[in-house]
Amino acid sequence: MNNTEKNIKVSEIQKKSIDAIKMINGLTYDYEVIQLLADKYIAEASDSEKRKYNVFME
Repeated sequence: MNNTEKNIKVSEIQKKSIDAIKMINGLTYDYEVIQLLADKYIAEASDSEKRKYNVFME
């Protein structure tokens, strides 16, 4: 995996949401929130969605 920095564009309301989630969870970086949300999605995904996710992650 490449650890280079990437930029993503989000709306102002999405940035506020990310900042609120960071404060609630004691996180520092936006990427931590993104990982938290991805982990939550996978935890709640169906078996079919998890298989698709794993294929796309390869």
